[in-house]
Amino acid sequence: MSAVLGIALAASLAFVSPAAAQRNALHPLVMQGQNKAEQADFAGALAAFERAERAKNLSRNDLITLLDSRALVHFAMRSEGPLQRDLQWLAAIAPEHELDESAPPALRQLFDEVRSQRGEALLLRITHERDEARLRLRAQTEGAPSGMVRGVHLYTRVGSGAWREHKGAQVDLPVDARMSVAYYAYALGPGQAPIAQQGSLDHPLLSRAQSATGLQGAALDEEASTKVDETQEGRKRKRRIVLIVVGSVVAAAALATGLYFGLRPNDDTTQLGAPGVIRSGWIP
Repeated sequence: MSAVLGIALAASLAFVSPAAAQRNALHPLVMQGQNKAEQADFAGALAAFERAERAKNLSRNDLITLLDSRALVHFAMRSEGPLQRDLQWLAAIAPEHELDESAPPALRQLFDEVRSQRGEALLLRITHERDEARLRLRAQTEGAPSGMVRGVHLYTRVGSGAWREHKGAQVDLPVDARMSVAYYAYALGPGQAPIAQQGSLDHPLLSRAQSATGLQGAALDEEASTKVDETQEGRKRKRRIVLIVVGSVVAAAALATGLYFGLRPNDDTTQLGAPGVIRSGWIP
């Protein structure tokens, strides 16, 4: 690499570097890599960034800064393959990220092209299956460039108990169906930095208690069914009562008519008279 390009890159890195307060918050290995790059010690910078990538406590911001700074080093060294990888990872983790205007225009244009060519967004999905005795969770990343995801951690809490960490993309929990289970997950990238999540400690996902809901639903169904049966039976009883009353009235009327004409004296002449009044006891 020419000395001119090295000096230009060192100047770019100096401008791109975060403010002093922000840099003090970065992981020491990321800061060391940046310092080496600003001194045009690119081999030393790459070595520091590699050690940072193997660390187990990078933050998301640490990783974004690492990829941004290392892309500048790869660009200066004309390492096309590693440069493309870092830009792809950066676009996946932080598609909203913008390289500083003081970065070489060609590098900013390349990052814009990589970002525009990305397909599906980086996502972490959790599926769950539950029966009366167990809860099975499975986390899976989507849209992640090859080699970027280094692991998944699931976190669960049964009822009001303590949170438990599960290192791995799957967990099989023995749990009473009457207990609710809160859960969330993180996908981890280089340096164990969180790069995607589903749910969080403050806003977890929830698998609600099954048994209590099922029993309540069954009770409501049974109650509704009972009410329907009672209503139908009531209607039938009302119909029977109506029929009995009507039949009784008809029978009583017939009986009254028979008694009326049976008690009248014999007379060949038919006479029309006032109708009889039916009193209580069905006696004319």
